[in-house]
Amino acid sequence: MPDKSSNPSSKLSQSPAGPAPHGLALAFGPFLLDPERRELRAAGEVVPLTPKAWETLWVLAEARGERVGKEELLRSVWRDSFVEQAVLTQNVYTLRKALSAHGGRREWIETVPRRGYRFTVPVEPAAAAPAAASMGAPGSATAPVVGSVAILPLLPLAGTGETLGLAMADALITRLSRLEPLEVRPTSAIQELGEAGRDPFAIGRRLGVDAVMDGSLQQVGGRLRVTVRLLRVADRRTLWADRFDAVFTDFFAVQDTIAEQVAAALPLELGSGEGKPALRRATADPVAYQEYVRGRYFWNRRTGDDLRTAIEHFQRAIQLDPRFAAPWSGLADCWGVLPHYSSTLPREAFPQALAAAEEALRLDPQLAEGHTSMAYARLMYLWDWAGAESAFLQALHLQPRYSTASHWYAYCLTATGRHEEAVERAREARRVDPLSLVINADLGLVLHLARRTGEAIDQLRSTLELDARFPYAYFGLALAASEGGEAEEAVAAARRAVELSAGSSVMLGVLGHVLGRGGRVAEARSVLRELEQRAATRPVQAAAFALVHLGLGDLAGALDGLEEAYRERSRFLLFLRVWSIYDSLREEPRFVDLVRRVGQPAPVGA
Repeated sequence: MPDKSSNPSSKLSQSPAGPAPHGLALAFGPFLLDPERRELRAAGEVVPLTPKAWETLWVLAEARGERVGKEELLRSVWRDSFVEQAVLTQNVYTLRKALSAHGGRREWIETVPRRGYRFTVPVEPAAAAPAAASMGAPGSATAPVVGSVAILPLLPLAGTGETLGLAMADALITRLSRLEPLEVRPTSAIQELGEAGRDPFAIGRRLGVDAVMDGSLQQVGGRLRVTVRLLRVADRRTLWADRFDAVFTDFFAVQDTIAEQVAAALPLELGSGEGKPALRRATADPVAYQEYVRGRYFWNRRTGDDLRTAIEHFQRAIQLDPRFAAPWSGLADCWGVLPHYSSTLPREAFPQALAAAEEALRLDPQLAEGHTSMAYARLMYLWDWAGAESAFLQALHLQPRYSTASHWYAYCLTATGRHEEAVERAREARRVDPLSLVINADLGLVLHLARRTGEAIDQLRSTLELDARFPYAYFGLALAASEGGEAEEAVAAARRAVELSAGSSVMLGVLGHVLGRGGRVAEARSVLRELEQRAATRPVQAAAFALVHLGLGDLAGALDGLEEAYRERSRFLLFLRVWSIYDSLREEPRFVDLVRRVGQPAPVGA
């Protein structure tokens, strides 16, 4: 593709940024970029932008997918003054935030490391709408089609358990996911949205959906009363609303009735979907179902304490209904990720993860979650590369929109050097679940492992905009920033990761690593001593020691740590062939032998 930044005869080089001819606008996604009024509009609503941010967006959109160099952007937008590139970076940050807040995607503005930016969404010319017009207004011929929906937790009214509304939403998500071709946001995307006073239209824009289902429920004695409405985000129109009243044991019957009426309102057809197994009721016990949903809620929070709470809920669900397969998959997933968020060693956790995954699949061989749990354990603990990939693909065949399957499959792909596929899979997981902190953070780590350092740093920074207290995102940012030569940011991120994770040894190892790489040897050795003191009284993952030794350039110490990590079955060995932190070890015979024992396939093209 031609590169505008290297072509002096390009349109951008010939003329400064500014309004196009009268009435000519640019349309992309749900947005209209109006040069006459110098406005960006989404569904008739003006998106607030500074004049320079608007001009920056105009230049990028007008390039229609071609890369625009940083210097050219500076010349085009700041024509009469000299500014540093940091000002441009801030402008791009502002634009990404504005787009994502109004139904767009941050990744529409792609960073080309050290070279510039590219606008990746298709752009078409359009007539500028009159100032008083409202795009997509009720009755308009351009009213948007409902192709995606988010189902919010139903708000519990007085006397109703707090998680009943989330359980009803989860049941509806499961049922409505059978609609073709409707895209339904997963439960993990909406589980934190249960508070009263929420704005469903703002939530819909943030989740990037066409419609939102909102409502409330109340349990009165043995009866369940449910009020719901389906709202179109673009024009704030109520597409459908109704109220239901049934005995509480008819929880799933109420859910079926609501789903059928939503399908009629869209209109779409409820069905099994081509190539999908028939929908089966997972459990007949509504209390067991609520316990399962509670377990998934805490599992998604990703802290050691929350994972242990999730295990308790999954175990209660199993006690209430021993043939309910999904909680077994939940148990497997808890044990699978626990070593990364606590001092639990992989060799202690993963045998339990494997046993739980096996039981889930014994009870329900068609459970996509069970195949995903098995795939993750095979990948992370058994290092069974072919078996893991086969299980991931089976899960995605059964449930193509299961974000966790795409998310974890990206690990499998990137570990064997299939980086483009891995990034695509990680982005697919984020598309399905755009607000998931761990999915957003792991997209950053996949980019880091692919050595796309600038993109990785941008992605991890944007993850922290979703939640500035998520330690795992600081973990990734510390490693990517260190690789990118941003030593101060790397150390600051690592310190924050240690603080927010309550002093996790793995996070402490990352801090020692980036301190050592940044030349702060005395501080790195101090971290090493702290890890050694801890190890005298409690478990410390060997990978933490290996990370510090790698940062200090102590190859022998790093190899000793990796040997112990091998005995622990550490996830840090998953990326031996591709991770840049291991580059200094590649000619070492002990490292070559370690790679052989892990049995990792050679990267594609190696």
